[in-house]
Amino acid sequence: MRSLLVGAATVASLATPALSWGAAGHEITATIAQIHLLPSAQEEICKILPSNFNCRLSSIAAWADKIRGLPQFRWTSGLHYVNPLDDWPPEKCAFGESGWKTEQNILQGIVNVTRGVDSLEGQVLSIVDASMTNYEHRSQRDYALRFLVHFIGDIHMPLHLTGRDRGGNEDRVRYDGRITNLHSVWDGRLIAQSIRTLPNYTIPLPTRPTPSFPPEAIARNRQIESALHGAIYDPYVRWIVLEGIYGWWSDDIEEWTTCPQFNSALKAPVSPVSPKSFGGLVEPEEDRQFIIRGSRAGQTIFTPKAQTKGVPFEDPTDVPVCPYHWAAPIHTLNCDLIWPANLTSPHDPDHPTRTPAKDLIELDTPEYAGRIRNDKVIEKLMALGGLRLAGVLNELLGSEEELKKYGAHPLLI
Repeated sequence: MRSLLVGAATVASLATPALSWGAAGHEITATIAQIHLLPSAQEEICKILPSNFNCRLSSIAAWADKIRGLPQFRWTSGLHYVNPLDDWPPEKCAFGESGWKTEQNILQGIVNVTRGVDSLEGQVLSIVDASMTNYEHRSQRDYALRFLVHFIGDIHMPLHLTGRDRGGNEDRVRYDGRITNLHSVWDGRLIAQSIRTLPNYTIPLPTRPTPSFPPEAIARNRQIESALHGAIYDPYVRWIVLEGIYGWWSDDIEEWTTCPQFNSALKAPVSPVSPKSFGGLVEPEEDRQFIIRGSRAGQTIFTPKAQTKGVPFEDPTDVPVCPYHWAAPIHTLNCDLIWPANLTSPHDPDHPTRTPAKDLIELDTPEYAGRIRNDKVIEKLMALGGLRLAGVLNELLGSEEELKKYGAHPLLI
């Protein structure tokens, strides 16, 4: 297993690959999570992250994209997505029934880095910090946390859940008259357009008690504003949280944030993991049977070489994540919405030549982008990701006292 040695001098200059939510999507998801953290979980995050990140999840949300171009991190690229076999939306949607192209994918990646955050306390290694030239010690738990924040964002981007045309990267389209690709439309252009056109929530929410605002509304506003830091997407976050999470989708929150297989009785402190293991982020040339020997009810917790026959992916019972349970309904969007019926694949044998630019289909239309906006699809995906991330971090890092009092998914009254 490779130790995580980050060549920092080059990190800041790396271009982010176009294979995940754009930076804004990741940061918005992380900010929604931050709003819903228990105070004790927030305190632990401050201890885990280097001080230059100011305890903000949004500051690390896109980190995994920035470093994967480095030679020592290229092996993590496959952990940002999953390619189901026999999946070709919209003609055929399959999500694991026939297996996966590789077991080293985002589903297993989420499980492994979650275990890393849960059990790597105190492990350190030498790295070169992105903003410094000297070697420092950084916690392995820090890296597990950075990957976890990013991967939970990625799994809520539907094009990360299909291998067709490299998740839409090879499908040329137009958006707002400009040539782009299907992945980029979902990766950033829809979000950027929503941020640019949102007319409300452009000023901070009231945080001082007044007769017109009840105390609980002021407390909620303070919690929201404390997670914002003057980003261009701040109004968008306010809108998603106040009108979406506490409005349109308020009756769905419990269902969204429940992992049906998770057994909290199995969640207990474990012995520190070997730094070589880094939570089971296995490399393809090494044995996939990464074993963490711990003390949870005397069990050995492991990443299996293969899933149970007939089961696409077994979500874990010992950590509060359920990547397959989360991803399966999101994957259906690839067949139901994302791929336009008239989009010609670059691999279509009936159309062997590249589609001329003048014939590329326009997606910024009432029928396509208009439907996505009206149904709040992008906003709902980021709300799902943010609330689920908050719940995971609260379960892993929150104090027993606060978890007992407020639960892992405390909503702002």
